[in-house]
Order: sequence, then structure tokens, then C-alpha cells
Amino acid sequence: MKIIVVGESEGIDNKLGCPAFYIKPDSALVKGGKPFFVPDGTSRCEARYHWVARVSRLGKSIARRWADRYYDALTLGVTFTAQDIVTQLQDHREPWALATAADNSAAIGEMVEADRLRLMTSPAVCTLNGKAVATASLEGLRDRVADVIACLSLLMTLRQGDLIYLGPLTEGLPVKPDDHLAATIGDARLLAFNVK
Repeated sequence: MKIIVVGESEGIDNKLGCPAFYIKPDSALVKGGKPFFVPDGTSRCEARYHWVARVSRLGKSIARRWADRYYDALTLGVTFTAQDIVTQLQDHREPWALATAADNSAAIGEMVEADRLRLMTSPAVCTLNGKAVATASLEGLRDRVADVIACLSLLMTLRQGDLIYLGPLTEGLPVKPDDHLAATIGDARLLAFNVK
């Protein structure tokens, strides 16, 4: 299983027209409301909310028009980055894994079948300590997933169970122990966990 985290789609400047991305190890995944522990050695840890798509079948070089066939569910998730280490890496050109690959640094909510999600009309609300930090409309989400799957599949084989964290819905949110993150759509809570 791969955990693929897509960056911003603005200012794309490469031959494939794909946004930048990186891959987290499977040990980064945390679900079921388990907490995220801020790693030792970082003084500024940031969270970013994302839509997450679950790949449902094997595919390579997938045409955009067929992308809907290659994922079966979506949810909201959070990635964590040691932002102070990122700043250091910009000067030293060291591997990004130092800042992004910590255990449990990719939280994921309860999956919702893609067909069911498309019927929902309420936007997703992402919160930090009970305060809304992002409202994510479902409008355009289907096109966004199709674009990303088509691009990624030019570079790598997508396999059943792979998780694609789409571009961030928020700027980096500084987090510290005892913070609480949650995400809902209407009355349905998809994600809720604590930082420790």
C-alpha cells in the first residue's frame, strides 16, 4: 500500500502537468481516532487537511475519462509535517522524508463510498479545537480526483488499497499536544482525534 500526498496544484511547471507529490511509508497511517504523537526533534509541527481517495483496482496510464473506475471511496484526512525541518531542508537539499515520514503522520477518517458521497450536498467542515479552519465543498471533487489519478498513473502503477491525499485544503496549522482535530459532513463525523 502506498500513501501518496499531493501538493498544491497552483503554478504547475513540468512536462506532465502534474502537481508535486511525495510518498509516506505505510507506518505513517493512523485511523480509528488514535492520537498523533508529535515527533521528538521538531519544534514546529503543522497539520494540513486533505480529501483522500482510496484506489480500488490495479491501473497504469489511466485515461482521465476512466479514472472514476479506479477509486471507490473518499474521506478526509490530515498530514503532519515537521515544518522547522522543512525550512532546514530548503538550504541543505536533504530528503523530505526527514520532515514528512514520521509514524502516524497521516491520519485518515471513515471512508464513504464515492457514489454515496456524490449525493451529499453539505460541505465538509474541518476544525481545530472546535474552531472551523476549512470548509471543503464537494463541487469539483470528482474532477480533481480524476486529474490526479490520471497524472499519477503515468508515473507509477496504482494498486488496490493505495491512498491518495489530494492537495491540501488548509495552510499549515501549527499543532501541539492536547489539540483536537475533527472533520464532518453534515451530521456525519468522519474524523476526530487528538494530538499528544
